Amino acid sequence: MKIERRAPPFPSAPRLATTWILALCAAFAGMPALAETNAAAATEPQPRFDAAFDAAMARYRLPGLAIGVIEDGEIVYVRTAGELVAGSGQPIT
Repeated sequence: MKIERRAPPFPSAPRLATTWILALCAAFAGMPALAETNAAAATEPQPRFDAAFDAAMARYRLPGLAIGVIEDGEIVYVRTAGELVAGSGQPIT
């Protein structure tokens, strides 16, 4: 039985995919620096987010949770709690 190979939908599909991957990597390369500059402001207590965070942990019995809130392009809240895998002892960072 002979199996026919289909041509990619676009002749340059692999090249296009590679271009997009490289563009995304370049776009996100500066994200850690941005997060560090806004981290101090984001760690201030915010009762409205803390309440939702605690409620989600309790309701879904999560071993751990990480959340970040961005408003108007600024990181306003960051919080992590618990562990990566229940019982592992490895904290979420």
